[in-house]
Amino acid sequence: MNKCKHKQLVHLILVTLFACVIVLLQGCQSNEKDSVLIGYIEADYRYVNSQQAGLIVKQNVKAGDVVSEGDVVFELDKTLINLQIKEVQARINQAQALVKDSQQGLRDDEIDSLKAQLNESQTIVDLKQKELTRTQNLLKQGLISKSIGDVASSEFETAQARVNTIQAKIRAANLPARDGVTQSALANQSAIEQQLAQLNWQLSQRDIVAHFSGKIFDVYYEKGEHIFARQPLIAIVPNNELSVKFFVEEPLLSQMKLGKKVFVHADGIAKPIEASISYIATKAQFTPPVIYSKDSREKMVFKLEAIISSPDMSLPLGLPVDVTFN
Repeated sequence: MNKCKHKQLVHLILVTLFACVIVLLQGCQSNEKDSVLIGYIEADYRYVNSQQAGLIVKQNVKAGDVVSEGDVVFELDKTLINLQIKEVQARINQAQALVKDSQQGLRDDEIDSLKAQLNESQTIVDLKQKELTRTQNLLKQGLISKSIGDVASSEFETAQARVNTIQAKIRAANLPARDGVTQSALANQSAIEQQLAQLNWQLSQRDIVAHFSGKIFDVYYEKGEHIFARQPLIAIVPNNELSVKFFVEEPLLSQMKLGKKVFVHADGIAKPIEASISYIATKAQFTPPVIYSKDSREKMVFKLEAIISSPDMSLPLGLPVDVTFN
């Protein structure tokens, strides 16, 4: 009888131990399931836009292309601005000529004309000098009146004054323009050159370039369409800037810290991808539509973001993933 009771006791102990093992295994499976979070691949787009409005005459890219920083993605029509540059260049040439002219005296033929006038006036002075001498001799002899002598003296002085005036003009003709005239001409030239620099900058902006390297996610305009200034033309996913958005329930939130390592799993990925948590929401939300399921659609969760350390840029955006952590 005692032996029978002993066997029953042993059997009871074994059954109890087996039940405990089953409970522990189920608990582990439950914890493992709870630690698998759901999310999707995402990225922060960079947009390429134009500083100017215009007609797209050349398109060099399409969605899915890979571009490098500095690549020309679109070209706008340049007809009008090229005409404006030609006009301003002609004005610069004119301004340069004015500056050069202001730094020189009169032309040789103009100076020769003044010298000819001087010779003619000097001849008249010589003639008036002789008339004045003869008139003064006659006046001394009392043969003419004093008024006639005054007229001869006045005519001589007038002729001499004209000679002096022409000589002053010749001296001035050999001098450059006044400093103020030259400075004004230089300032005018500089202002026009600044206009040319602005037009050349505007011309350079007609070639729309990518300012970062990455993969083109979408193209919003195509060749033949007219665009307005500062409108996004293409969206680029920058190299090495993929992230994963995932969601956790409140009981697990305390385990999430900025910089914490998590691991991303998805169909077709043989090895988990490492990522670091970069954002933790402070307010709960309902499970977003992108990951609705019968089990999760009524749950309140917190959104987290993690930057993928070495992203595979071939991963499609929106790819559903599982996220695990230690």
